[in-house]
Amino acid sequence: MNRSARLCLLVPLSLLAACSSYRAPVLTVAETRVRESAPSGVVVEFLVDAENPNPEPMPLREVRYAMEVNGQRVFECVRSPEATLRRFGTQRLILPVVLPLSPGAAPPSASSVTLSGTLSYTAPGQWAETLFDTGVSRPEASFTTSAPVDFTRSPVAN
Repeated sequence: MNRSARLCLLVPLSLLAACSSYRAPVLTVAETRVRESAPSGVVVEFLVDAENPNPEPMPLREVRYAMEVNGQRVFECVRSPEATLRRFGTQRLILPVVLPLSPGAAPPSASSVTLSGTLSYTAPGQWAETLFDTGVSRPEASFTTSAPVDFTRSPVAN
């Protein structure tokens, strides 16, 4: 193999190695709370701690999540987390979920609730950002939690 062919193989491999040394954020659902309750529906907030284990800031791009109540999907959402995790830092993300109610219907009492989702982020560097923007590489971290939630509970104040 001639020198230029070896160089052509070495460059992509070194780029892949540089990208792979950047670790995904660690996502932990810290709290679930009823935020608002009205005859038309209930708003539940999931507080997710996002930890950056890297020495570089981590721009968060998109969070996709869904909630199931008693095994039935009742909510899906795609939104921007509007955050950049500082290096070796943790930031709390608030993910609201709306559970609409039919007129005259009561919210379910203690129900088995599952929240699952993915958080996409950009690895450091212009090359990684270009790969993300073109859709070639979209690194993600996932999260899931299951817990009983009493939708009839009084909303939490700020």
